[in-house]
Amino acid sequence: MFGLKKKGVPNQEQSTKYLVAPVSGMVLPLTELADPVFAQGMLGQGFAIQALTGSVNAPLSGEITVMDGHAVGLKGVNGLEVLIHIGLDTVALAGRPFTALVEQGAHVQVGQPIVAVDWSAIQAAGYDPVTIVLLPTYAGDLPFKVNLVNHQRVETSEPIADIES
Repeated sequence: MFGLKKKGVPNQEQSTKYLVAPVSGMVLPLTELADPVFAQGMLGQGFAIQALTGSVNAPLSGEITVMDGHAVGLKGVNGLEVLIHIGLDTVALAGRPFTALVEQGAHVQVGQPIVAVDWSAIQAAGYDPVTIVLLPTYAGDLPFKVNLVNHQRVETSEPIADIES
């Protein structure tokens, strides 16, 4: 199942069972996003967090498979693939508000900062700074239940979802 957990960063063993919040902010369902590609789950199931401060951190331990400023792909040590998309339509900013803190191919630990973000530059350019966490392997039904509490505030690296088949 996918459900909110108590605060605290999971250890390495626990990080195969949890996703942590990559940013602090308010949890939103994908259906509330203005972009229909995300809202309709075309790129996979997941959730969004409305955030305006701090870096983007690894939601699980694993390998960085994509590092493209506004988008980061990870493959967890548990095999789970995660895509983090920072902002809506921010690809148009050509990477300017994003500083990669790790390289593609790097192995990261759960909660490790992976991208520094100039959130005010995203807003000043007229883009929505929402951070989207997707499970792209699952465009349809997930092999586990999703029980996120939408419109609840979460803190960076707080366990946000547990993963049990």
